[in-house]
Amino acid sequence: MITLLDLTTLSLALSRQPSNLATLISVLSTHLFALLALPDFPHSTTRDLAKEALNCVRVLSRVVPVVVRPAAALEDALFWVRGRRRVERPPTVPGKEDVEETGQFVIDDEDDEPPVVDQAVEEDCWEDLPSLAERLLTALVDLAFVPGFTVPEESRTGDGAIAYVIWWAH
Repeated sequence: MITLLDLTTLSLALSRQPSNLATLISVLSTHLFALLALPDFPHSTTRDLAKEALNCVRVLSRVVPVVVRPAAALEDALFWVRGRRRVERPPTVPGKEDVEETGQFVIDDEDDEPPVVDQAVEEDCWEDLPSLAERLLTALVDLAFVPGFTVPEESRTGDGAIAYVIWWAH
């Protein structure tokens, strides 16, 4: 367990094993994204989700500044590279678009041949993902407006939406 994340320890880790810090940031970010995606966040009967999220943010707030220092070369590769994800779409066969529109299946002599998949459609099965920095910033902004976590539970409306209200003390 990490008991002390001081600047010296983190700088040493960055110079000797930068992949370890990259892995730590990736794992913490992924866990934070998963927590925010849970429907019962921050209240759960089995786990203290709010505490888990706070711990992720606490460690990230100590590690990220070391990685984004001007002398650190890890920042661009870790935070600003966009990823790609394969999107599962059924391949389309040229000339068969009308079958999908009508919802009918027609058998003809051409069905004996294997379908020809359009190369442009195959390449289109990939979508760009936002960079880790974009996803982290989005998660932190979302976290700032979670009812029962950072804003009063009363800000949640009956349909599950959040009523954004300005609070002030007189």
